[in-house]
Amino acid sequence: MTTQPRSTPDHLASLHRQLHAAVRAAALAWIWVFAVTCVFVGTLVASGPAHAGQERWDKLATPLFQHLGLDQGLPHPVGMALAQDGDGYIWIGTQSGLARWDGYQVRSFSHNAALSTSLPGDFIQTLHVDHAGRLWVGSAAAGLALYDKRKEHFVRPHEELSRGAINAIASDSKGNLWVGTPAALKFYDAAAGTVSSYTHENSPGLPDNQIRALLFDRTGNLWIGTGKGLARLRPGGAIATVPVVTGAEGQWQDAVLALAENRQGQIGFATHKSGVGMADPQRDSARLLALTGVRDMDAHMVLALAEIAPQRWWATTYGGGIVEYHTDGS
Repeated sequence: MTTQPRSTPDHLASLHRQLHAAVRAAALAWIWVFAVTCVFVGTLVASGPAHAGQERWDKLATPLFQHLGLDQGLPHPVGMALAQDGDGYIWIGTQSGLARWDGYQVRSFSHNAALSTSLPGDFIQTLHVDHAGRLWVGSAAAGLALYDKRKEHFVRPHEELSRGAINAIASDSKGNLWVGTPAALKFYDAAAGTVSSYTHENSPGLPDNQIRALLFDRTGNLWIGTGKGLARLRPGGAIATVPVVTGAEGQWQDAVLALAENRQGQIGFATHKSGVGMADPQRDSARLLALTGVRDMDAHMVLALAEIAPQRWWATTYGGGIVEYHTDGS
């Protein structure tokens, strides 16, 4: 006769948390919309590694909204960035600290000038989870930091990345980082511990030195949203501008604020004053989308976007709420 091991309270609690997080993530279709008090700053986050497993929940889950604010322990009512780490925690970067939500409660992290391992700055601009499931934090004035979950503190990877604004972060499978700043695109070689800078001056294919968004697609291309347009870095190649077709005369220029990849490998991009667009990795150009039934799309900055179902996208705007649009012509 085989005796089954007895589950401890801690073990049962751990299993319950894992199940709760999985069901909650599925019910939200892996899209977290963050709305607080009277101020709305839209951010969307889609979990790539769990994307395939999520599809089996599509017909069962009903999307719902859950509001987190000061009453739930958030350090500030305006959320600037969202990310889900490898352990399933939801991280919320605000204008006055970083928060972590485990599905039950919020834990806040803030800057402490007396501790070098504290959050480097309280105004958080961007969050990124690498292939190892680790959380990287980009601040508005205090550079970049990595959250060490074992020691529950923050680590600075390099002195050059420890100051100034961090607008965007992307990582490759080797653990290297691409970091977008207001003045350059920077590459952090994790193995060598070195930082290289790319600007329009040394990389003419970069439309502008101000880097606003970064995304690695499934084939290894790095997509770069700048203050004046879109660019791409193919594996082993050089940075090249991606022209955007608009139908109007002259060269298109606008800030690309967000990037996202759909199930077909196409790249959606969000802009400052041109609405949304789509790029096909197999082509050398992109196009703006004319959205049927959506008025004044170009009147609001589009801050984030994600495909929530095949050919069905959500875009969050500044002042215009959430826009749902379809790319299949329907």
